[in-house]
Amino acid sequence: MKQYNLRYLAFLIEMLIKMHFILRYRRTFMGYVWTLLNPASSMLMLAVIFSNIFQQSFSEFSVFFVAGMIPWIYISSAVGQGSESLISNANILQKLFIPKFIFPLSISIALLIDAIASMIFFIFFLSLLGNVFSFALLSLIPSYILLLIFVIGITFAVSSLTVVLNDLKYIIPNLIQFLFFISPILYEATRFGDSFVSIIIQFNPVSTYISLFRIAIQDGLIPPWDVYGSAILLSLTSLLVGSLVMSNLSNKLIYKL
Repeated sequence: MKQYNLRYLAFLIEMLIKMHFILRYRRTFMGYVWTLLNPASSMLMLAVIFSNIFQQSFSEFSVFFVAGMIPWIYISSAVGQGSESLISNANILQKLFIPKFIFPLSISIALLIDAIASMIFFIFFLSLLGNVFSFALLSLIPSYILLLIFVIGITFAVSSLTVVLNDLKYIIPNLIQFLFFISPILYEATRFGDSFVSIIIQFNPVSTYISLFRIAIQDGLIPPWDVYGSAILLSLTSLLVGSLVMSNLSNKLIYKL
């Protein structure tokens, strides 16, 4: 990618993040509270249903479920919104010379703010159910950084590819839904033994990030180095591949928008 003035980039990203929140919550009475209430209501409903299906106590299953959903909500929303970040800002890109990568980047950062706020809310909610949390929660700081890098790489790739291959904007929501069911969110990763499904879950990159959050939130432990090592490798690979995809398609994007 081309070299840009860092202050200029920081200013643009800050403005785009502010616009993200202003446009989303304008003309609403409760504003940012909806960011917490919408996922909270959905997760509460799913926790009630699946705790009964799996015959577990609501409190026990809630911790397990929420720990998996916290990174998943961020990944799915960032990929979904990030995939259309260039198309939705086509008018700006056609009129002004602005680096294209700041649009998926700003979406990734803005949604990370949502994710952290939701995580604090859910941790507070789980504590009301009697769950006790340890200082291992501090390990979520590097976990969020690794997750952000992973998501930035994915959004770089999908935002560029969606411009070139318009059908992707219809395919991506289905892929996200499929990815949800092959991620260990509702069930343990070991639930299927040595079956083919277990292999798919094992090679699903989302599983690694879910492990980082679940070990810290549910088990109250700092994730082992092998899990961090896998997450670091995945994050750097995602960022490298996403940057290469966007860089290679960069000259074609403006003609496709």
